[in-house]
Amino acid sequence: MKTLATAVILSMTMAAGAQAADLGAEPTRAQVQADLAQAKNDGVVTFGNLDYPPQHG
Repeated sequence: MKTLATAVILSMTMAAGAQAADLGAEPTRAQVQADLAQAKNDGVVTFGNLDYPPQHG
């Protein structure tokens, strides 16, 4: 009986920890758009014709 109680308590503790890990704050749509605009301005992310490989010839 002690083993069962210990297993139940341990599994509940692990489940609570997993649930708490999922509560991270997700960025809003506006934050993602602002981050993308900043990355484009910094030249980190290419867009438009810059995505195509250069033409030779």
